[in-house]
Amino acid sequence: MDREQINRAAQHLQVEGQAPTVRTPSVDGSLLSIALRAKAIRMASDETLSEAIKYCMAVVGIRAKNLPTQEEKALLLSFIRRHFAGNTTAEMKLAFDMAAAGKLSIDARAFENFTCIYVASIMEAYRHWASNEVKQLQLDDSQKRTVSEQSGPVDWSDIWDECIERAFSDDFNHYFTPSAIYDWLEGKGEISVPNVDKWGFIEKARTHYIQELKSGRRSDLSIADIKSLIDRMTRDKWRLDQGIMSRLVNISKQLIIKEYAKTCAKKRLDKGIDSRGDHQ
Repeated sequence: MDREQINRAAQHLQVEGQAPTVRTPSVDGSLLSIALRAKAIRMASDETLSEAIKYCMAVVGIRAKNLPTQEEKALLLSFIRRHFAGNTTAEMKLAFDMAAAGKLSIDARAFENFTCIYVASIMEAYRHWASNEVKQLQLDDSQKRTVSEQSGPVDWSDIWDECIERAFSDDFNHYFTPSAIYDWLEGKGEISVPNVDKWGFIEKARTHYIQELKSGRRSDLSIADIKSLIDRMTRDKWRLDQGIMSRLVNISKQLIIKEYAKTCAKKRLDKGIDSRGDHQ
């Protein structure tokens, strides 16, 4: 749901000191109340968000032969993080449940095409419903904080601080770093990477991704898919493959974030500041 609408709706619950009249929430309203307490999409790992997407595809009847390719899946993940970062994965599942049950003002038939446009149409219909439903809910303090945190532009400060903290101990190997942090830092003018260096990181991303595919850690991919991806990344014109480039750009942003976090951690150490930002 649109977070500004949620804030306005929450404000309407209090009218000049009067206690609001609250009806008993519907089943869907109760589910919304629970969904709002879940972790925001911006904080979810790729694995968690992918599981939510799989659930949504199953609900609307996407058959196995029409499942998105790895490149299409990467685009979906990026699109959802950009446009619905403030919602939760639980809200996303609720949205598709309700759409499939005919409870939202939208035709939920996917026609075997689970595209970014289709996902956006479902989520916008859900937001419209939720903005009205939330007026009838008596939000508790935790939900009010959730609404507040999810309103407006996504603030990655807490996650960025954790990145720097982990950089002190070089504890990045198994830590998910959202590529959106790069866009956030760049938008703030805190980081600027020349194009020539960006291409260098994309080359590193390609090497990293090929090694990951060869390692056998990608149990979500078939052997045929792995061979196909490696083949596409080792061709002379791999830079013209939009699907591959989309994935490599995301990986390169994660690599840049980690390198920059290490630089920031070193500067803090040089200034006598510990991992929490306090002077030693």
